[in-house]
Amino acid sequence: DALKMYTLNAAWLAFAEQQRGSLRAGKLADFAVLDQDVLAVTADKLHQTQALLTFVDGQQVY
Repeated sequence: DALKMYTLNAAWLAFAEQQRGSLRAGKLADFAVLDQDVLAVTADKLHQTQALLTFVDGQQVY
């Protein structure tokens, strides 16, 4: 639910669901590749998550 709040719901609240909020053809490709599965990791280890790659509008920026 937290992930949905930061993605789909955030785009919907900003009236930007046609451009953002999910990875689909025609939408902006803003996303990060993380070093662990944040849906599977325990809460006490979540803060150890690191970004490996970051993309903005489909272009790698980190």
